[in-house]
Amino acid sequence: MNEENSIQPKSDNSLMSEQDRKKIAELRRNANEGMNSINIRYVEFNGKDGIYRKSSGKKDEAGRAIKEEMGNGFQGIIVKNRNRVNVYDPKRKESSHGSMRSDEFDSVNDPIVVYNQDKQIVGRGSYRELKNQMPIKMEKVLYVKVPNDDTFIKLSVSGMSLKSFFDYLKSFEMDDSSSRYLTIFGSRDDNNEFGEYKVMTFTRGEAQDIDQILELQKGLNLAIMVNEKSKSGNVARIDDEIEIVKDENSEVDMSNIPF
Repeated sequence: MNEENSIQPKSDNSLMSEQDRKKIAELRRNANEGMNSINIRYVEFNGKDGIYRKSSGKKDEAGRAIKEEMGNGFQGIIVKNRNRVNVYDPKRKESSHGSMRSDEFDSVNDPIVVYNQDKQIVGRGSYRELKNQMPIKMEKVLYVKVPNDDTFIKLSVSGMSLKSFFDYLKSFEMDDSSSRYLTIFGSRDDNNEFGEYKVMTFTRGEAQDIDQILELQKGLNLAIMVNEKSKSGNVARIDDEIEIVKDENSEVDMSNIPF
């Protein structure tokens, strides 16, 4: 397997000022904490052809979301990353656990509610508790700001792409943050017992203005808080434009990942 994400050189912060260190610490907090006028477009990655496709915000005559191809890569700032339970298991498609999903959450200790494909509640508790009781998987949800674009991109990362993302995060020193840099999103070939497929790749780009990113984070955090408060009490909040990822490739073992 190609390990290009895990061998990137560590970021060198030896000459960083104390003021910048404090700002980066705030970046790290904001990126992992928990929408007013923020414009968000959903992006999906196709594991068969390695193409990223973005929702256009429009629908066709059948009511399906119209998607625009972004090619096999793009660049953007990961302003925030969250978590979500999202499972499709063809072996259990006739059972109540065949397809499961939760709303987004920040910490594996946050209380969550897991729903099945019939919008019935099948689990309550934290992800840390439920993963030992149910066949659930966790995916990352990235909020990405593309330069010279007034929209945010919302991208889900799961399966072996999730391992690729964690390898990328490990390339940063503990006192640094991936939110301080442009991230170059790409794809590469991979394979397992199920055959060949494409995996997302993540490469560190140029450092960005910390103050501007802090403002983006504050606005996004406020938007998420307002959105979640306005929808609290709903049984299930499943976005019309998001399709459940039918990923039959092997998943990442989350038990050894420190959260």
